[in-house]
Amino acid sequence: MGAKEQVCGLQVVFQDPFHMKNLYKFIKLWLEDKAFITKGGPWTEKNMEVFYSEQDRGGVKEYHIWWKTGMQPSNSYFKYHLDVNYLGLGIKNTEVIKDEKKYKLQIGEITVKINSFLEIEATTDWSKHWFLKYFQKKFQQKWYRTKIEQHEDELYELTYKLQKAVKEFLELKQYAGTQDLFYMPPKGMD
Repeated sequence: MGAKEQVCGLQVVFQDPFHMKNLYKFIKLWLEDKAFITKGGPWTEKNMEVFYSEQDRGGVKEYHIWWKTGMQPSNSYFKYHLDVNYLGLGIKNTEVIKDEKKYKLQIGEITVKINSFLEIEATTDWSKHWFLKYFQKKFQQKWYRTKIEQHEDELYELTYKLQKAVKEFLELKQYAGTQDLFYMPPKGMD
């Protein structure tokens, strides 16, 4: 096992009516689709949920859910780890009417924290080898630095895609960038 390095830490906070069970399923299906949860191996559905706590205080619930998932990219020198933590505070059942239909939803504050880690030296441990331990830092700093940065960027992008998917599911507004109002294409560059 190599060293884990945190690549990104994001969170989504939502305080309107939502469907807790559908949010839970949506994130689980997204992780399965991106191969962070697999049928066999270390990252199965049974192993992913590290902690689940649901406390009921007179109709108001509090949720704490921790998931730890991972993915093996094509290069076995690396492993991606993605931790998803749910924190639901003041969650209670409510009914919402939309398009003349009544829906049973939950209302309260839900926070979804997403942390991603890149594990370097996932399959081999150079620090324990009698000869390779002297070349480990040089190898990572000089020869393999671009590969490490590529994998960090890929994991960073996956983390932001999950955050964007959760925001789209919860119908939160997102930053889409701005266009220049007075953009003039350069002349003479044709």
